[in-house]
Parts: sequence; C-alpha cells; structure tokens
Amino acid sequence: MKIEEACKTWLFDEYRKPAISRQDLLSQFLRMWLDKKYRGEKLTNISDTKKALRVFERFCRVLLRDRKIRAQKWSSRGFRYITINSKPGENIEKILSAIYPIGYIGYMSAIKHYNLIENTSNSIYFVTIDRDVWKRVCLKNIHDAFPELKRNKDLFQELFENIYVEDLIPTYPVEETIDFSQVVIINQKRLSPEEEWNNVRVESLPYLYIDILRNPKYCGGLGQVLQIYTSIDNRVFEEVIEILDKDSRSTNIDKARFGFIFEKIFQIENNIFLKWKEEQMFKRGGTRKLVSYLPFESTYDEDWNISINYDLAKPYASSSSI
Repeated sequence: MKIEEACKTWLFDEYRKPAISRQDLLSQFLRMWLDKKYRGEKLTNISDTKKALRVFERFCRVLLRDRKIRAQKWSSRGFRYITINSKPGENIEKILSAIYPIGYIGYMSAIKHYNLIENTSNSIYFVTIDRDVWKRVCLKNIHDAFPELKRNKDLFQELFENIYVEDLIPTYPVEETIDFSQVVIINQKRLSPEEEWNNVRVESLPYLYIDILRNPKYCGGLGQVLQIYTSIDNRVFEEVIEILDKDSRSTNIDKARFGFIFEKIFQIENNIFLKWKEEQMFKRGGTRKLVSYLPFESTYDEDWNISINYDLAKPYASSSSI
C-alpha cells in the first residue's frame, strides 16, 4: 500500500472529527513515513532518496480532488485546514475544537451549548492560552507523538528536507469568519476544566458560571448574567461555591462579586458567605468592582468591600457611597 493511500484511508476510516489542520495531517503522514507500515501492512513510496514534503504536497493535491474534502483558509504554505463531509454553516464549534488543540468553547457560545438562555448571537467564542504557552504545549505534544526526537533532536533535519519540528505546531487561533459565523478568540492565562460533547470541547459548567461574572461583556452584560443566575441548578450552585472556596483559580474578588449577587440581590443565605465576607475586610482598591470593565463608582457595599458600578444593583448596596 502506498503511503498516500494509507493516509487517506486513515483520514476517512479512523479520523472522527470534521476537520483537520495541515499540521496535524502532516504529522500523521510523517508518523506513517517513520513507521513504514499501516495496519500491519508495509507502506511503499517511501525511501531515503524521496523527499517527504514533496510526497506530502502531492498527496494533498490529489486528496483535494475528493468531493468530500474542502480546503479552507489558503496561505503561501497551502490550506490551513480541510473539512471532511462538512456542509457550509454546520459544526463550526466542532471545526474549532478539531483544528485548535488547546482551548474550548466558552462564554456566550457555552451558554448556548448548555441552553442557559435563548441566544441568537452568530459569534462563536473560543477560549485559549497565550502564544508562548501555546507553542510550549504544542511542542511537548509533538515530542510525545515522535518519541524518536528524545534520542535525536535533529531527526527531522536528517530525514526530512525542509521540514522542522516547528512546522507541526498548529496555527494559533485567529479571529475570522467561518461560514458566516464570526470567531471571537479570548486569551486567558489559565484555562478551566473542559468537557467534550460530540467532538466539541466546552468549558465545564460550574466554571462557566464563574467566568461569565468575571467577563460579562462576552455574554451580553451583567443583566444577562443575572438572568442566567436566576435559574442556576442547586447542585451546580454548590459546585460553584466549592470552586470559589477551594480552587486556586478563584480569587477574593470572584467571591465578593458572587457573594454580593446571591446574598444581597437574590437573598440567598449560605454559611460560606460569612467566611468570605471576613476575607474581604480591609481590602480596597480601584479594581474591586462588581463589573470589571466599567468605571469605579462611589456606591460601595461595605459587607463585600466592592464598588457597585451597575445601576440596577446599587439599591442592594449596604452603603450608599464612599
């Protein structure tokens, strides 16, 4: 079996996602090139005198003639990714989860996924890490896929002309339009746990409830966050409390915002709020605001030591101004 035929068979028979990046397809091709076999069958069209990149590019040209394949986002190096058996406007979240290995669907898109409120937004929010961490994590994944590199870091240069390890790093997520949907990229220093639903990675629900309060601008504003909070499930509510109290990802300002909303606005009693309010004592500063991106205002809640800079929440503050 020729390596081109083997790679195409793998793509159609084993690969279960609706899209694959050029880098991931090249990585699979090179893995087969090194193994020289597929499903126990020896692969042909491989030799030390052949140039792997040239064979791969020829394979891609033939592959793109298949009517089930669509090349996407061309650049000087060729397509950025291909979709497989995908129709326009379908499975955008699946495509993002397939071509971007680090990150997940979040904010308004995750709200839509969990059916928390009706959502008519045509934007898709993808949360990921910064470029330096992206490169570092991707390089680790590449070295895991090619353990030979641990013994010989120059393996690629020796075997593959014009192919370097860095060539296998997937493209960093970009804001663009895919099939009439606007992709919004949100960069965070730390990612939350994620769940996978039918090849779509989505932020875990309890952590989503925390993130939408940190950045309400990505989900329609604080008014929409409050609307979502009104129907929070008791079990999820307790999970959020547990995360805010013990998870290192949470902060005092997270507790202050959440505590103020549920104790003062929703009139919910919970023993943990007493502990949290003690933690807020003597904490002052311009960043202690109910809504992070709005200006600091003089209306202040003394119990939670937080500026109430959202008009509909001001009547619930324990102190009218500072």
